[in-house]
Amino acid sequence: MIHLERVANEIKEVGLYNLILQDVEAILNKKNPTKEEILNILKTNPEILEEYKQTNVEYNISNIHIRNIDIDSVENRCKKEGEEINNKLNLLREIEKYTLDFEHSLHLLLYFLLSFLCFFQFNILLFYWI
Repeated sequence: MIHLERVANEIKEVGLYNLILQDVEAILNKKNPTKEEILNILKTNPEILEEYKQTNVEYNISNIHIRNIDIDSVENRCKKEGEEINNKLNLLREIEKYTLDFEHSLHLLLYFLLSFLCFFQFNILLFYWI
């Protein structure tokens, strides 16, 4: 069961749901709707609630950094379930478009930081050259 009041609050206050907030504003033809107005839109426009659910699911899946279960370390009676969980985690990693090995995320961050700094330096040089 979904707590609609919490959903309305999150749509209004949490940046993750800004696109949904923009849809609510378009329906109301009004900027900065109240939580009560958002709640009414959720009740009268089920597609807004579905959009919230989909955004929430995609966000949560994108944050999966769970390691596989070490099958050798579990009891024999639990091995089948452990293998099933590992298979499902592997499938999630295959279909997830935002998957990133947690160990390599620091390298990616450093790469983007260096790229940004180089780009920024280039723009400063270009500005002075013009």
